[in-house]
Amino acid sequence: MQIRFRAILIGALVTLPLTAHAQTFPGADWQRKTPAEAGINPQLLKDAIDFAIASEIKNPRNLKLNTTELSAGNRSAMPSVRSGIVVS
Repeated sequence: MQIRFRAILIGALVTLPLTAHAQTFPGADWQRKTPAEAGINPQLLKDAIDFAIASEIKNPRNLKLNTTELSAGNRSAMPSVRSGIVVS
């Protein structure tokens, strides 16, 4: 049983990079269309984008910094960040 499992695992690990490379997205021939060409109302799309930008949360994107205390406004608990490294 262990030999069969190991054989399957090794086979998957060997073939995974080959299949991942074959499914590169988007390809070199990625199509570009205007909203109107895609059947989307350009004004509604602009309104949706503006709404998303205006509604974006202001919490830190780093989830280590984005705790309940920080969301509540207690910024004194926030560790300092130097060169992308969190320093407690």
